[in-house]
Amino acid sequence: MKPRAHEPLHRWNRSLLPLLFFVALALTGCIHEPQMIPLSRQKPIDRSVVEYPANCTFVQVIKGLNCPTAVCWDADGNMFIAESGIDSSEPHIFGYHKDHSYFNIYPWKRNISISPVGKDVLYGPIGGMTAYQGRLYVSHRDSNGRGLITSLGMDGSQIHIVGDLPAQGDYGVTDVCIHNGRVYFGVGTATNSGVVGIDNFDEGWLKRYPNCCDQMYSPDSGFLKNLGYRFDTPNPWAGIFTGPLVVVGPFQPFGQSNLSRIPSSDKPNGAIYSVDVNGGPVKIEAYGLHNPRGIAFGDYDHGFYTNTGMEMRGTRPMFNVPDVFAHFTSDAGCLGWPDYTPDGHPVSDPAYAPPVSFLIPSGYRELSLLIDVQTSRLVLAKFDALVYGIFPSQSGAAKMDFIPKTGPFKDLQGDALIALEGDRSPYATGGLKLQFRPGFKVVLVDDDKQVKDFVRNTKGVPTSMQPFGTVALERPCDVKVGPDGDIYILDFGQMENDSAIPRYHPGTGALFKLHMVQAEKPTSN
Repeated sequence: MKPRAHEPLHRWNRSLLPLLFFVALALTGCIHEPQMIPLSRQKPIDRSVVEYPANCTFVQVIKGLNCPTAVCWDADGNMFIAESGIDSSEPHIFGYHKDHSYFNIYPWKRNISISPVGKDVLYGPIGGMTAYQGRLYVSHRDSNGRGLITSLGMDGSQIHIVGDLPAQGDYGVTDVCIHNGRVYFGVGTATNSGVVGIDNFDEGWLKRYPNCCDQMYSPDSGFLKNLGYRFDTPNPWAGIFTGPLVVVGPFQPFGQSNLSRIPSSDKPNGAIYSVDVNGGPVKIEAYGLHNPRGIAFGDYDHGFYTNTGMEMRGTRPMFNVPDVFAHFTSDAGCLGWPDYTPDGHPVSDPAYAPPVSFLIPSGYRELSLLIDVQTSRLVLAKFDALVYGIFPSQSGAAKMDFIPKTGPFKDLQGDALIALEGDRSPYATGGLKLQFRPGFKVVLVDDDKQVKDFVRNTKGVPTSMQPFGTVALERPCDVKVGPDGDIYILDFGQMENDSAIPRYHPGTGALFKLHMVQAEKPTSN
């Protein structure tokens, strides 16, 4: 592109200065410092913009975050935030002392990152983070896309707790939680619904990892028996010597379909694991999940997770599959993916069938189950006893926390707070427009398994769809009760999903705080 002939060259060059500045900033990879808003400027957000509980104020505490995914505190009250690096930048972990002074954890003593290399490099995205006994436990990927759990010291030291996790596909290593001296973490599936397809090529990972597919788990038989379905899918490498279609079998690499039995893996996708905080053998705590984004422990040492539903994309698309909040135990059995919805219904039910035009290209006109449960000796979980909350399809159920017995919100003790990040339409809906935008809020699930809105934008849409300058929720991805008893909501920021690879808007992430205002005691005359 050249300047128009009638424009002075110096005016053209001057107009490029802002662009050149941001290009230079990107090339140098400067580690930015987000902006903590001074207390005097933390103005309560008007209830006409955001609805939140009575007797509370809701304020923005930090702005300018780049795709953050996790917030936590240590025993000394220091706050830590992880910027995920999902936007192809280097992950960034930093914190604030109780006096609000800023400090950096990763990169350690390094202000710029230009193609970092070495064993101490964290590759994004960061899925989760928690603090324990003076260290941070972080889930991320390595240089080959495999998943890792790493312990970071305040002195920059790193200890790899567990590695070589199957994280090269759609969903990587997710949330991290420590309970009774063990690190609990999730791993999402490689594909949307068990079959590698053209959507995975569009997302980019099929080009880098052509042998990647879902690794399944069957503890009793040692294998999964396929029911014989094989799917046609467009061939991205089609040419003179290769046809326009390839045939793909469930749980097999792209272009392969000859396996009728899939060997069980001791490191499957779609699972929740635990490992000692010092490392050692991993234990599979739950399996048959799609994408366990959040993990937390409530009363009576009960473990809980959030799980997102399958989407209407790829070779085996599904319609209107919900997200859930549920309890997990190591003896619960298979949680159903990819043949059952997160709340336990077979996907062959017509309620989950997309338009027939979405299915025909794969060679079938309807959704069928893939796994021979009886031959595979799989025991399906009793979903009615495990599922505590069901959210609309595409809600984006993410991280969570439980309200403690003490503190300003103690009247809600034991209730779960869950961040709903919002939908990924139109990509995740096959280009179809949603009737309403689900998610973009924080909900509360009580002991009676009732789901209630807790903090939500009054217009029901993210900030980016509201008038310029509006301060409200965009994509809540984490919610935690801080050591001060306040409730903190981490906002991922703006993301557009017009294609397989989202467009991220750096600097649009934020941290919000919900503070209970104590009622004044009446004065005696």
